[in-house]
Amino acid sequence: MKRACLFLLLTTLAATSVQAAEPFFENRVQALRAKNLGLVEEKVPVYHERKLIRKKRHEAVEGYFRIGKRRLYPQIFADLVANGYLRVTYAKRNGRSGSLGTSVATSPAYRTNQTLDLVPTISRVSIYAKGTREDYRSKITASFPGIAAVQLGHGLESLQVGRTRFTLETRFTALAAIALSRSEEVIANDRFRVLTLSSMFADNERFDANAIRYEAPGGEVTTLPLRKTTPRDAYLFPRAVAVGSWIELVKGRGSAWNPDGPTIRIEIKNPGSLQLGVQGFLAPSTDPNDDSLSVWLEWITAPDTIPSGTDQTLEFELIATPPL
Repeated sequence: MKRACLFLLLTTLAATSVQAAEPFFENRVQALRAKNLGLVEEKVPVYHERKLIRKKRHEAVEGYFRIGKRRLYPQIFADLVANGYLRVTYAKRNGRSGSLGTSVATSPAYRTNQTLDLVPTISRVSIYAKGTREDYRSKITASFPGIAAVQLGHGLESLQVGRTRFTLETRFTALAAIALSRSEEVIANDRFRVLTLSSMFADNERFDANAIRYEAPGGEVTTLPLRKTTPRDAYLFPRAVAVGSWIELVKGRGSAWNPDGPTIRIEIKNPGSLQLGVQGFLAPSTDPNDDSLSVWLEWITAPDTIPSGTDQTLEFELIATPPL
């Protein structure tokens, strides 16, 4: 996925036209703005208080929050409602926030013999905000038409200096039998993703993440560092590795690209009945405008065919913190 259009708009516009955009919700602690950022996906109907925001369709909802007694309202998240992605950062003590970096594709994705269906079609988005800091929620109704129904919930759980928490709720219902790819290369590696972290690693000086860290089922913590010599156009693990309760895409120190971007952790609160593992892929591109690094939670025991009527509900927490 090309980052150039999305990244530049999320950063440069934050200092220009964002200030001129009228919030559709605002009080003493937060402001929410519906935006169009030039995404590949089509704009979608976004509702607040059961009303279509500005009687138009939009691509994203951005959240700005006052931290403590300071008058600044830095951007904390971009809820990309047109494709189900979510970008979250953290608040700083000076009243500002870190850059937006790694994003989370919160929808499940599956691979058939023909394609990887990564982004569902979004039909409706409902936004809920009542006034307190931790009450932002979005409910996203989506589908892989004729194949599966998808419900996504993004909710701000807590916000404090140096740490932002979002809850992620996913429901995936198969409307027809889904024949997954039987390629030996992708079995247990990349047949069914329940959640994907989309990031960038160009080299040792330009990255949004330069390490993958995860907890094994027995509690042991393992770190896989990324380096200029890390093989590209290849999976990062020989096989997807079974995980325990969390994975993390680490933003280390020393990057000239968004040096204050966040480290993103995914905590697995409810995996449904699925056995999950971590796998990743580093693309050939070293252009920092490209999403060259993908890391995902894989359903490692997925059957060859997902039966029609399969219904899975999963729950996660997304935690954004400063570089490590």
